[in-house]
Amino acid sequence: KDAAGNISAASNSAATKTASTCTGGPIAYTNTAFTATSGTFTAEFDAVPGAAAMDGVFSLNSATTSAYTTMSVIVRFNTSNTIDARNGAAYAAATSVAYTPNTAYHFRLVINTTTDKYDIYVRANGGAEQTIGSQYAFRTAVTSLANRCIKTEVGCIAITNFMIDGVLKSANINSAEIALSSNMKLSVYPNPLAQNGELTIDFGAKLEKATVEIFDINGKMFYSRSIENASKMNLITNGILNKGFYIVKVSDSQSINNQKFKVKQVVFLKDIQ
Repeated sequence: KDAAGNISAASNSAATKTASTCTGGPIAYTNTAFTATSGTFTAEFDAVPGAAAMDGVFSLNSATTSAYTTMSVIVRFNTSNTIDARNGAAYAAATSVAYTPNTAYHFRLVINTTTDKYDIYVRANGGAEQTIGSQYAFRTAVTSLANRCIKTEVGCIAITNFMIDGVLKSANINSAEIALSSNMKLSVYPNPLAQNGELTIDFGAKLEKATVEIFDINGKMFYSRSIENASKMNLITNGILNKGFYIVKVSDSQSINNQKFKVKQVVFLKDIQ
């Protein structure tokens, strides 16, 4: 609706990238590296527990880990069917949040490696965000975080849409996608994007064939298009999209590139013919 209450025409249907699921378990220490990050930052991800009454953790660490004692930031699906997080020497939860198998839970962790403290928030299926803990202490003090790890004693956990400060990490988008050397130098402008503006996605080189996708910061995909023999593409905004941060992902046979942009007003994307 506009300020006068007029209702716009319906937008095109949107495709949604759902979180992955898993079966079986237990899972041995499964480590994935990401760029070392320090100071205050936000890590977000979707986690799906594979069973009820399971016992499994997802952690952020300074390096590859093979022991609980070397983990730093830890969230857990526990045997009592609730979610908790590590606070120094023990697990705790300010709010009792129950979990259901094969349901996606979106975690938001506000982390400070200077104080070795973090806040933990979670929401299920787009519901209200709930606080698991505030200013919880790292289990192991570190100066930076550069690794994420899954470990379960019972059941399994599937992790997708892992982001640092709103930027999807390539290892998270799809573990089978490997970024190789490429001439692509992706840029997105204007940034921030205003209502009824025109968004340009510049690949920095002519791509023979590629896929362009746009995600919100929760990892939900609302736009996808294949392009051929193009060095850039344009989108016209003409409708409704919530303000906030979005990720443009461009992938071809050689590389995967991501760029973050901000929407200042509500908009709708329409291809320029």
